[in-house]
Amino acid sequence: MATSSADNPLLTIPAIPFYFLRHGETDWNRDGQAQGHTNISLNDSGRTQARRAADAIGSLRVGTVVTSPLSRARETAEIAAETTGLKPLLESRLMEQSFGPNEGKAWQLRWGRGQPPPGSESLSHFEERVISGLAAALSNRPSVIIVGHGGVFRIIGRVLCGIANARCPNGFLMRFDPVPGHGRRWTFCSLMGD
Repeated sequence: MATSSADNPLLTIPAIPFYFLRHGETDWNRDGQAQGHTNISLNDSGRTQARRAADAIGSLRVGTVVTSPLSRARETAEIAAETTGLKPLLESRLMEQSFGPNEGKAWQLRWGRGQPPPGSESLSHFEERVISGLAAALSNRPSVIIVGHGGVFRIIGRVLCGIANARCPNGFLMRFDPVPGHGRRWTFCSLMGD
């Protein structure tokens, strides 16, 4: 029996390499506060991180930059895309997980382990939304950079690479590559040093 994309969301994702850039640091990142859908701007460190990522992106052949519309990601994308001459495309499905009334409160480690606080977007809805947004972003070939959030990276890392709690530091650029001959699996690596 054939497997449908409803049964396997990986079937909706083109098996092509792509890049992921996590937004630069905000004051709330620094202070350990949950941001979710709250619009928080980059701080000076975050802008420096975005410029550093722009330097790394300058050596790549990039065709499209797709970003979450939240200000911290959008600003990172705009700074990073300066070297490409591209205008970032907005994709709302790549927004961070909503934490509802818990936004602005201290981040709890257990949230990242599958226990979001009451009033938050469910993990299943968040995953479905992100994978749908990823598939849409990658339809903008060739050579796509996605600018997003830590939670979005965790979903992509888990679904594509099978890594339960994948992490990406603020302002880091990662490359995802499909693994030849291994079905719908990817690997990722950092393109930036510490």
